[in-house]
Amino acid sequence: MGDLGILKRRPSGWTPARVYGLQHRTRERNPNDEKTAVELEVEWEVHVEGGEPYRFVDARRAPVWVDGRHVGAGKKWYSVRPRRTYGLMPAVGIPCFVDPKDPHGLWIDWDTGYELHVPAWEAHTAGAPDRRVEAKEERRHENEAVVARAEAMPQPPDVSALRDVQRIYALGVTAPATVTSAADTGRAVSGVPVWRFEVELDGGRRVAFDQAVPPQSLKRYPVGAAITVYLDPEDDDGVALG
Repeated sequence: MGDLGILKRRPSGWTPARVYGLQHRTRERNPNDEKTAVELEVEWEVHVEGGEPYRFVDARRAPVWVDGRHVGAGKKWYSVRPRRTYGLMPAVGIPCFVDPKDPHGLWIDWDTGYELHVPAWEAHTAGAPDRRVEAKEERRHENEAVVARAEAMPQPPDVSALRDVQRIYALGVTAPATVTSAADTGRAVSGVPVWRFEVELDGGRRVAFDQAVPPQSLKRYPVGAAITVYLDPEDDDGVALG
């Protein structure tokens, strides 16, 4: 079948060519009709032997397999329930004939076009797992790049200090200490006041550090209080209130 009707043969005297559907969309003709055809709106690229390829936009009746959204079990394009397809593929050329008087007049060999598309659909299906893996890996690289850019950006000192405290909580070890001084710095992180503390560790060593402490928690750290602190395993002067 060409696009002139199921019983029509290609017109004699027309020029053989090959046509590629670069981009397209479809719509059903009539909800009450059997789903054997759709209305196709497409940008064609026509290759005529010995001539320059040319493009134009076309609208015509086409077999349902060009849609790619229909699922069924038939073996031919004109089956009411065709087997699963991925529709018209830009890389697959379909044999056609061109009206010598009108370069936009095409008679398309849909039967052969269907057969040529089958191996392309099968290859597309077989490659689906690899494409999913590649897409997942690509997303992972993109996420890593975003994190790397964020980490490379200079951080305000208080934000950087807050991250250090979180790291010490996650990796540090606990130890007893005594608060020897506590003073408000006048700064804040996300609205939480930052205080400068000095604590005395076992052995008499004293360490000073800044930490954001909510007002309701400050009463836990008066001067002279015996408290528990977290010690940074990577920095002898790294301390966080317990």
